[in-house]
Amino acid sequence: IHPSSSSHPSSQPSSLPSSQPSGQPSSQPSRNFIDAPANEYRISSSITLNLSSRRILSLIEASSINSRKLSHFSDEILAVLEETIKEVVESGLNDNQRVEEVLITGHSGTDSSTTVEFELVIQELCDGSCADRADSTTLYNDISSHLASEVANGDFTSTLNANAEACGTSCDQVKDGTVSGVTLGAVVVEPVTFMPSFQPSSQPSSHPSSEPSSQPSVMPSGQPSSQPSVMPS
Repeated sequence: IHPSSSSHPSSQPSSLPSSQPSGQPSSQPSRNFIDAPANEYRISSSITLNLSSRRILSLIEASSINSRKLSHFSDEILAVLEETIKEVVESGLNDNQRVEEVLITGHSGTDSSTTVEFELVIQELCDGSCADRADSTTLYNDISSHLASEVANGDFTSTLNANAEACGTSCDQVKDGTVSGVTLGAVVVEPVTFMPSFQPSSQPSSHPSSEPSSQPSVMPSGQPSSQPSVMPS
């Protein structure tokens, strides 16, 4: 692969890793959600998962169990589904948004077609009034369109298959599974309330006070001060 000599570089990131990665960290820090005003969106959602009939049959023959039992996913498979949904959703978010949680709430259907229900929790920074942001945001429609596109182009299925393969034999049931549909339902929006930390900061203040603290130190130094006391005893 030869680097481009174009004088008009693309504004889009490359899908290939750099052959000469920088040894320096990025000058652009990621957005910090801690203590920042944000809205939280809880979206009731579901995907339709089609399982390979050949895979189902081989599992029945190998384990000699009733086919109905295969409709109950193991904890490992549920973890793979949650991670897959999170990865696919995150690929459609901007820097002001993040997936806080994906929680599988249920699954039902036949051995070959299963509806997996889940709650999708997303946080979005407000950059102003959170009430105004909740009224103006396009987050719900953006996610809905993105997930529909990921189903149509096969990327949702590819991500699921890769995660199931990495999971190992515990996830054989969904290794050949395909995601054929996605539905976003009701959404509940509420502002995020962050609790202040009572732990001391690990970073020194850039504007230290010149006045002594009114509280005695909980970790006094064992060494005498090099400065004379202003209030000698």
